[in-house]
Amino acid sequence: MNIAIIGAGSYKWGPLNIRDIILTQCLSQSKITLYDIDAEALELVFQYSKMIETQAPYGIKIFKTSHLEHALDGKDIIILSISVGGLNAMEQDLQLAEKYGYFYPVGDTVGIPGFSRGLRHTKTIIKLGHLMEKYCPQAYLINTTNPIYIIT
Repeated sequence: MNIAIIGAGSYKWGPLNIRDIILTQCLSQSKITLYDIDAEALELVFQYSKMIETQAPYGIKIFKTSHLEHALDGKDIIILSISVGGLNAMEQDLQLAEKYGYFYPVGDTVGIPGFSRGLRHTKTIIKLGHLMEKYCPQAYLINTTNPIYIIT
């Protein structure tokens, strides 16, 4: 399998996604390409990934790129784990809802904050879909980005 993780620079989800792939026997000999718009975060997750790659029981190889088109080119699976606007945008979503009396324990999946977050991701997801049609038309997209129900 040839896999790309879009948004791989996430300090939480990047390492978890990579760990899960590395420990999945049916994905043996897979190639994982990491991509993120945050070069510093991508580099940190890549260095972590290279460290655990040496311990991988199934021969997984890990690469990184700063070009989305290269990340998508010829891939079988795309794992999407992005956050358009990051935590600052999510905080603004929550604050705006609270200003009008709506309080949510989780601001990235439900209600006004979740809807706002979903809209913020729309342009990026559509662009990704068009690029997938061009560079990896047979690939499966696994979306792990919240709000999953709006984005999907």
